[in-house]
Amino acid sequence: MRQRFTRWGARLALAGVMGVHASLAARADPLDDLRAQVEGGQFEAAYQNVQQHPDWIGNPHFDFLLGLAAIGAGHVPEGVLALERHLTIVPANDRARLELARGYYLLGEYSRARQEFEFVLRHQPPQEVQDNIRRYLSWMQTRDNSNLRSTSKFYVDLGFGRDSDINGGTTNTQIQLITGIIQLNNSASEAMPDYYKEMAVGGQWTKGVTAELSVFAGADADSRLDNSLSAYDQASFGGYLGFSYLKGTGLYRVSVATTRLLVGGAIYNDQFAVTGEAQYAARPGLSVTGFVQYAEPTYAGDNVSRDSRIVTLGVSAVQALQRAAWNPYLGLRLSGTVEDNLRLRNDLSRRVPTARIFMGANPSDTVGVTAGLTYQLQRYEQADLGFGSIRKDDLWGLDAGVKYAVDRRWTLRCEWLYTNNSSNQQLYDFRRNAWSLKAHYEY
Repeated sequence: MRQRFTRWGARLALAGVMGVHASLAARADPLDDLRAQVEGGQFEAAYQNVQQHPDWIGNPHFDFLLGLAAIGAGHVPEGVLALERHLTIVPANDRARLELARGYYLLGEYSRARQEFEFVLRHQPPQEVQDNIRRYLSWMQTRDNSNLRSTSKFYVDLGFGRDSDINGGTTNTQIQLITGIIQLNNSASEAMPDYYKEMAVGGQWTKGVTAELSVFAGADADSRLDNSLSAYDQASFGGYLGFSYLKGTGLYRVSVATTRLLVGGAIYNDQFAVTGEAQYAARPGLSVTGFVQYAEPTYAGDNVSRDSRIVTLGVSAVQALQRAAWNPYLGLRLSGTVEDNLRLRNDLSRRVPTARIFMGANPSDTVGVTAGLTYQLQRYEQADLGFGSIRKDDLWGLDAGVKYAVDRRWTLRCEWLYTNNSSNQQLYDFRRNAWSLKAHYEY
């Protein structure tokens, strides 16, 4: 099993840590010898080699090789410390995280081992690595379950940006109603741009019941404050709980959640939702996920007529191109939503099929790039009395993002979104161009 991990690591990560620092360039030959020993499975010889260079501790190249050599030679605590140092500099190195998880397992720290193993599984490593991870998870189940301690995480997001259509208004200056043409003339129905500030906080608690079953609960809150259009400020907060179950090549997750949304400081709606997911490793590099959600939003004030029942079904597939440079991946998501109004307003009931293509890559251990294209239809069931027609919308969206991992805790992200919605009812025609800069901290 150790050799299988080593073969994957040689492809995935050893090349990835090159170029992080060049401080050992003048002494490349000893480091190359150490790398060759680790790749060849000569862990005891490699461990004796690293003992000759204590002044190199703290360099991410050296700490990575030290961690592999020490754990492979049985000096597990020393190897775990070295890999923890390495991951603070190179947080995207899944090979190091995989060995760290194995180190935690050997130390009997099953909760931390499970967390790191599942983190690597989400990145769809080769099938043989997934099988090995699941063997470790199965072995942990047969050990003393009293060691399955609870874990928690906490995050904070801070950011700012600009949105060309804060109020979701139309790009038209006039609309055609059944009674005639209406001029908007700087109406609130027209698109209004503004800068904004945003903040989000949240946390999640997880308890491993067995090596396969976990329960979790969490809460999130976020807000967006516009610079001058405070009537459209948004804030939401809510909580959720559920469980996840890992069996063979499948990961299953069920959760219930409740959320409250405020607009302009007033309650806009409350929503209760139940979500189920099933994720499978179909073949090396390919992950397929099916999902279903049932939700009931209830609205306040003048919007009470929008109360509805929403059912969404969908499937997504992500293929990692494992042998290509930058570790790229390509994904497809298809979903269908049925929203039935509960207040006898069939003009608000709708069917919404959606298709999305997305992709990403990691040019380096600390940089990730993403992009996506979305197409969505909205088809309502009954004619709107004001327009005298059944509403039909076609929406195109394009998005892109760049992420930079400062360290294991801090991440910076720049995002851009363009949306174009075309409707047969001119009030709902809009074009939106938005960008944002965000800082994310996770502990």
